[in-house]
Amino acid sequence: MTPEQLGPYRIGKPLGKGGMGVVFAAVEETTGEAAAVKVLSAVLGREEGFRDRFAAEIESLRMLRHPNIVRLLGYGVDEELHYYAMELVEGRSLDDELRSGRQFTWREVTDIGLQICRALRHAHDRGVIHRDVKPANLLITTDGSVKLSDFGIAKLFGNTGMTTNGGLLGTADFMSPEQADGRPVTHRCDLYSLGTVLYALLAGQPPFRGKSMVEVLHMQRFAEPESLRKHTRRLPNELEEFVRQLMHKEPERRVPTALAATRRLEIIRELADPPETPMSGASPVPAGSGSDPHSQATMDQPTAGAEPARAQPIDPKAVTARPRYEPQGPMETTALPSAAAPAKLSTTTRHRASILQRRFTAVGDEEMIGEESWGERAVGLVSPGTWMLVVALLVIGLTTWYLVQPPSADSLYDRIVTAVQTERIDNPLQLDQDIKKFLTYYSADIRSREVERAQRALARWQLRRRMERLARQVTEAGRITHIESVYLEALRVETIDQVRCRDLLQGLIDVYSGVETLSPNDRQILELAGQKVAELNQRLAQALDETELGKLIDWIEAHRREVPDDARLRLEQLRWLLKDKPGASELRERIEQLLKEPQKP
Repeated sequence: MTPEQLGPYRIGKPLGKGGMGVVFAAVEETTGEAAAVKVLSAVLGREEGFRDRFAAEIESLRMLRHPNIVRLLGYGVDEELHYYAMELVEGRSLDDELRSGRQFTWREVTDIGLQICRALRHAHDRGVIHRDVKPANLLITTDGSVKLSDFGIAKLFGNTGMTTNGGLLGTADFMSPEQADGRPVTHRCDLYSLGTVLYALLAGQPPFRGKSMVEVLHMQRFAEPESLRKHTRRLPNELEEFVRQLMHKEPERRVPTALAATRRLEIIRELADPPETPMSGASPVPAGSGSDPHSQATMDQPTAGAEPARAQPIDPKAVTARPRYEPQGPMETTALPSAAAPAKLSTTTRHRASILQRRFTAVGDEEMIGEESWGERAVGLVSPGTWMLVVALLVIGLTTWYLVQPPSADSLYDRIVTAVQTERIDNPLQLDQDIKKFLTYYSADIRSREVERAQRALARWQLRRRMERLARQVTEAGRITHIESVYLEALRVETIDQVRCRDLLQGLIDVYSGVETLSPNDRQILELAGQKVAELNQRLAQALDETELGKLIDWIEAHRREVPDDARLRLEQLRWLLKDKPGASELRERIEQLLKEPQKP
């Protein structure tokens, strides 16, 4: 069922669907302003800790205000539905343009790249990483501007370990090697994805094409793309080298920042047209048609104005047909059922939800003053009232500065180690932020290596949680690997037959151990299987020991009078055997008590 009203927005027709929710056309009732409202799946709203993650991510996105980022208008929750509203942008995504056969000139690609770089610079300067830069998240508006959407969404859902139809969240075609390998995500991941987008615009296809998502992810990690000159005649050497450097497998060897990428592209744009060079196996292509503006549905999130300069508008009519663009890997084209048709709640539940769980927060322009707006407001005479405002702002600024100082290394370390060792990870997002703060501010601390191990442990914990959730769901045949299938089966039987669970996992390890062609995901699952086998062996041995050893101690106690020296020797040996055994504290206490008791003749 489509909601009729969410916050101040009257909901209209659906504009698009994705694995995370549905986007609707909407109208703000008081102002009549058109908007796009993205309604997230009700299933996600019931995930443990999701509300905190949603609120934390939205808070970071409220900082963004830029002409090349889709503007956030507000966000809210209605019963079990989380949603947010963004500006409704008329235009087509770069994915639409590529699919229609549009061929971009190198100058158009340079202009697009400049606008993306400026958006990324604004976000990175505020500590926000996009994590999913791809053509489907880039919109060309009717005036030729480029807007980046879906900020923070990959992070928000990536922390839950959610998948789309059994696959990874996001598109493998444009994913950095670090993401494909499960390593920590940094701003350089966005720069790698920028390189793959520019490659796709110049070549008409992603840099790597495979038969499956696993194959594409493997190529992202180890393969080198074909030369761009195989796909386009006119291309400056500097632009080809720039794209190649963005796509370097080692993050530290890429263009270091979005600002540096912007400067490089500005220089490249000033170059004269390069001489024509023949493409390998290329032939002339006929002229095609231009873009067809329509409401872009899958766009989300904020805008923020930091860069006053804007690249020249792209002429949507300057197009040439080329073979159809077919992205590899899973695409978010199927909505979760509960996103489009949330379950009907009872009258009592709906009434309670309307009181406790229905709220909307608008994001006004005054909350997101960018560099341009601030400069304009600073013009004019300074009145006494203005001085008072400046003093008040200074006090607020100093207070805010004090409050945002990073926690001490000791407090961060204690929180991280306690959460990881006890596996009481109530808020994975907060733990991930604590780890990043420690590694950022206290990288020289001798405990940083232990924190890095905690970071890897958190990644394994998230994967295990994802697999446990999948084990409770009905999995479509053929959508998961054999390793995933056996692991899920083992998790299903664990509560009723621990021995069978252990045997399934041990068999999985015996079969696949040492296989070099496994995907990063399957290798991580094998690591989890090994940990689970060790845990089950210990648990099964402990259960057996507690019963058998208890009977042994009863027997020794009953025969103490007959053979006291023998009984004492047995108890001392047993105490030594159990000294480091976890879970045997009660047995050790009983042995100590018997040894302290005087021998009775």
